[in-house]
Amino acid sequence: MHPEPWTLSSLPVGLTQRDFEDAALALGSQQLIGRVIPVPAAMNRPRGLSGTHYTHNASRIEHAFGYPPLAVPHVALGPASGLIVPGIFWLDSSEADGTRPVACIGPNGYYGSLYAGDLSRELHNFVRYEAQRDRLVAVPLELNRAAHGAPQVSAWLPRVDEIERLRRWLKTPEAVVGAGFVSEIEIKAWLKRLGDYQEELESLLAGAEQTEARVLLSLEETEAGKYRGERFIRATVLDRTIGLVPAQYRKEEPQLFAAVESGTTTARARIFRYPERIGVQIVLD
Repeated sequence: MHPEPWTLSSLPVGLTQRDFEDAALALGSQQLIGRVIPVPAAMNRPRGLSGTHYTHNASRIEHAFGYPPLAVPHVALGPASGLIVPGIFWLDSSEADGTRPVACIGPNGYYGSLYAGDLSRELHNFVRYEAQRDRLVAVPLELNRAAHGAPQVSAWLPRVDEIERLRRWLKTPEAVVGAGFVSEIEIKAWLKRLGDYQEELESLLAGAEQTEARVLLSLEETEAGKYRGERFIRATVLDRTIGLVPAQYRKEEPQLFAAVESGTTTARARIFRYPERIGVQIVLD
């Protein structure tokens, strides 16, 4: 049985600096490099690691701030503000509330472990299966210095269904070194400020419980308040506004803002009548 990664002063046996070089290439290209598998890029969100405050871990993380930043395209879509370095998942035999975590190893050793319910359980099984095939799973790690206390580390993770799709793809003949897994990206968001547009929404529903409509999305600058000057998203049907995604929701909907800023201007609007309100969800084309 291998020693737990947090008991080691450097990389676990079986990991080399070449693996981290390959991990950086794999994460940047979203391709299989050497024996490294990058996590899927679609809809990635950051999840904080546990254990980063322990002395040896915090010291390793602090040292890692001297590494060159890793350019990972899908992380750039989100609100990443720290240093991105390549990470590799490793097995962690501990357990909490029935959840099996995964350890996150940086280029200079163990940083912390991920406890994220079904997601970390799925990752644990994935990492264990691929380890039996002498393959590694790479993940972007975001390092941030805290104003007080130990530095913080987040792993940028895909959804559970994307991991399952990746696992199925890895069993196909197409999964060879240099090949890339294509994520299914469906960007959704709920519109806000609907109370200002009840007449337009009622007109679209025309007495029905739900309906769909084609919407045009545009960016405009907030004119007043805390977010003055920052851009928000307006959704219109035949030049009539049906809702907004205000600037303060950028951190909650980073992929939506990035897509619209990159030129996506149309979407489907799913309009629902609830007992006391109307809800509108947009799904980008």
